[in-house]
Amino acid sequence: MRHLILLFSLLMLASCTSVEDPWLDGVSTGATTGSAAAGGINRELSPQLAAADIPAIGATPIAVRQLSREDGSVQQIVYPNTADIAGENMLEVREVVAGSSAGRKAPTSGALSREMRAAMPGVVMDPTPILGQNGYGPYGAARGTLPSGGGCVYAWQMVKRPAVAFGETGKVLQVRLRYCDADRKPEELVSLLSSLTLTAGRSMAQMRSQY
Repeated sequence: MRHLILLFSLLMLASCTSVEDPWLDGVSTGATTGSAAAGGINRELSPQLAAADIPAIGATPIAVRQLSREDGSVQQIVYPNTADIAGENMLEVREVVAGSSAGRKAPTSGALSREMRAAMPGVVMDPTPILGQNGYGPYGAARGTLPSGGGCVYAWQMVKRPAVAFGETGKVLQVRLRYCDADRKPEELVSLLSSLTLTAGRSMAQMRSQY
């Protein structure tokens, strides 16, 4: 209950700031694969074709999945996982129609809590009281301590004006990061999304058009 109260307070704080609300709308990262698969062709890509990168992680992706659906593309960038917890360390970049509810509305505290429980079962996550910032605007994050040591972060951001070379006209990008590490404390992980870099070389639309 204390975590939900803090989460609700942070949502209220974000709505009162002059920056755009970074709390995202949509389904959990764990559920995205199924919803995307229903809409089109899914395939593995070379890690060199990743649509985004987080240099602060300090590791090369071990897999990149391109998922196609009717309203856009989803790319899942998977990193090594040293933590003793189910699930994948994943940076997800999801195209969303700018005028849709997913492109405008913030999730409820309950929806966000469900996302984190699905992404990191058994880990108690505490939302940070201060919004993070990177080159694409503000983002939200929550951190947690693993029972066996180490930590986890769950971070989210909406990029409403992606680079022309990256995003399509009329699209915004939802970014989600789920990352756990057996050797790093939550305080070290909570700012990982600050180093987010969107790849301008090839857009997800260009990759999608090849298939």
